[in-house]
Amino acid sequence: MLEPNEEIVRRFFERKGYFVRSRLRYRVPNGYSDIDLLLLRPDGTVGAVEVKGWHAESITASTLTEWPVWNFTSAAADEAIYSTVGRRVDIERFLVVGQIGKNSKDAVLSEARTRGVQVIEFPEILGLLVREVSLNENADSDAEHMIRLLLRYGLLSKDS
Repeated sequence: MLEPNEEIVRRFFERKGYFVRSRLRYRVPNGYSDIDLLLLRPDGTVGAVEVKGWHAESITASTLTEWPVWNFTSAAADEAIYSTVGRRVDIERFLVVGQIGKNSKDAVLSEARTRGVQVIEFPEILGLLVREVSLNENADSDAEHMIRLLLRYGLLSKDS
């Protein structure tokens, strides 16, 4: 079963046309690491997603240097992806974070760009899900079901 933050991000990418595989493990010098979500599109596009559901505080540049956030950009991660998809491919990389601190946004985005990573903040992901979840259809995931209930009972608005 997926961790709730990963499930929410999974649904975001599925709604954007990706097939999603969870937790692609690979070896690193001191054990194992994993890619939280591996993305595949019918057109051959491949992506790797690292989800950091840190919602209690804003993300800063130092947060990203103090934690092993960038493992999913390593050569070992690339090899695991190539092995899984059966060929060498260009890899789109996404780092999903709670919210970047206002004073750190430029530094965080600059660091990500140098590593070839696109940063997506949770408000963007949640906003898309809230806008697209239907009140008249069954939800496709636990996360969407919770959003549907919050919308149905007026605790959340599509205009939020």
